Amino acid sequence: MKRRWWKSIIKLLIISLLVLSVLEAEASEVKIGSLTTTAGYEFTVDMYIEGVNNLYGAAFDLVYDDNMIGVVDNDGNPSNGIQPKIIEGTILNEGGSAPTILLSALEDGNRGRLVVGFVRSGQIGGVDVSTEKKLLSITFKALSSGSTSITFANHNLRDSTNADISVDSWAEALVNINPVGPKITKILPTSGPIGTTVTVEGENFGTTEIIKIDFGTTETITTTSSTNGTFSCSFIVNEQPIGATVITATGLLSGLVGTATFTITPTVKFAEHLGEVIVYPNPYKAWKHDHITFGHPREVDKRLTAYATIKIFNIAGELVRTLEVVPSDNGEKIWNVDNDSGEKVASGIYIYLITNPKGEKCIGKIGIIK
Repeated sequence: MKRRWWKSIIKLLIISLLVLSVLEAEASEVKIGSLTTTAGYEFTVDMYIEGVNNLYGAAFDLVYDDNMIGVVDNDGNPSNGIQPKIIEGTILNEGGSAPTILLSALEDGNRGRLVVGFVRSGQIGGVDVSTEKKLLSITFKALSSGSTSITFANHNLRDSTNADISVDSWAEALVNINPVGPKITKILPTSGPIGTTVTVEGENFGTTEIIKIDFGTTETITTTSSTNGTFSCSFIVNEQPIGATVITATGLLSGLVGTATFTITPTVKFAEHLGEVIVYPNPYKAWKHDHITFGHPREVDKRLTAYATIKIFNIAGELVRTLEVVPSDNGEKIWNVDNDSGEKVASGIYIYLITNPKGEKCIGKIGIIK
């Protein structure tokens, strides 16, 4: 009687263990990891699998909204068709030790559908995947902001005997795409002394909203963004500390903020009097130099005075170019080796005459070789 009771207990235990093992085997899933990204950027979708035995291969379609996201071309040459950028996980290739075949393509005539086939190769068995492991990684690009999904279609797993493997769940992924943040896209120039006129351009701000531009102690200026959220404005650098200073653009309606940096450089003063103005390079060699500069880069007494006028003559005494020195020149003036019509001058010897409102003058020669 006692033996029968123990036999019954053992049978119950065995049945319980069998039921548990069956339940574990049925807890199979293929899924894509959900994620958040930003419009205009590439992102990687990881595909995971768990709870399957004797896995030999997988085939499936990934369905997505191609107005929201697109498959990234692996070779960057769309003329030969899109070659999807896909990287194998380590399940089927067993960490690179087993051969595999991976095929993928966008389905012709059916937008927003990526067809993938991935199998082990040769006379080898399947692999058991009890816990969650990565099967593949696929790279997409976010095209516009919003929420979208990537789902499976025509999906199938096969074992080493080419039999179907039953999967409880093929779980879709949710992709949240944030809009591109506001940013300052251009600063021209990026550095300069006090008195420099700086142009600032930005994008991804609110539509037709007022944009406030702050720069150190320079008085705040405002402009209005366009219907596509871009703006452009200019300001003059006022007297403030030398070094890197942040430019901040703030949308007063949206609250969006973009920043960039402008470097204030030391101001080199004009010469008090016209003396020995350095002109370089002299001679100018067209294959080596871009322009000619009037004024020494460091020695103030060899620079230009404010509001000076430079007249350049050819050897026949004909005036070919007139340059006016303005405050933003800071004691130097660039000549692009052209005449007043913008045409490059010929090789030869040129004479320059520099005068200023004080009645001072400086005369010299420049050689130009082409």
